[in-house]
Amino acid sequence: MKASRIMNNSIITASATCNTEAFEEAMKLIGDFWTLHIVDALRAEELRFCEIERALPSSNPATLTNRLRRLVEAGVVNRLEETRDKQSVTYVLSEKGQGILPVLDSIKAFTTAHVQS
Repeated sequence: MKASRIMNNSIITASATCNTEAFEEAMKLIGDFWTLHIVDALRAEELRFCEIERALPSSNPATLTNRLRRLVEAGVVNRLEETRDKQSVTYVLSEKGQGILPVLDSIKAFTTAHVQS
């Protein structure tokens, strides 16, 4: 039996919306605690590593480096290198990364409605 759910008064079958492997990969990527925080930090502007680090004060540099590398490899974040006076690296959400924002906004709305006291 295929898994299904009701959305907007219609039944949507999971297999009709995306394949299971792709869904699992997406969940591994966006289900990560630091991924969502990094995406949120990069929501409005491109940032240097130290600026992302300041936006996420409870992160450690090794974890942040690892997650940024993973997000760049996945095409969620673009790593921009500039070498005018000295080498400068900034990070910015890609178009794919922008696609995560509605998911993040939904999580924030759920938190406001059902979790915060």
